[in-house]
Amino acid sequence: MTGRYLIYTPVQSARNEKRFDSAWRKFAEVCRSLHRDGLEYIVQLNLTHLRPHVLITASGTTKPKPQRQPAKRGLAPSHAGTRATLQGTRVRGVVVPA
Repeated sequence: MTGRYLIYTPVQSARNEKRFDSAWRKFAEVCRSLHRDGLEYIVQLNLTHLRPHVLITASGTTKPKPQRQPAKRGLAPSHAGTRATLQGTRVRGVVVPA
């Protein structure tokens, strides 16, 4: 597999911080994803161009992703006996008028 990713960055980062942050966030996400898939990649920064950009070239064979087992859920412990004991205690403490 070979692929290229082109991410444009704003010319002046101070004027457009949100776009600048968004571009670098995309760059980090792409690199993490490629690393997680076991691919090799080369990063080329061209920040002096009229349209500054980052070019990522990836190559290699992806490694298989591990199969996740569904979480096993047990039953919650029963508190029925505890509730009955507490209710019995409350009833004993109450004085019933005759």
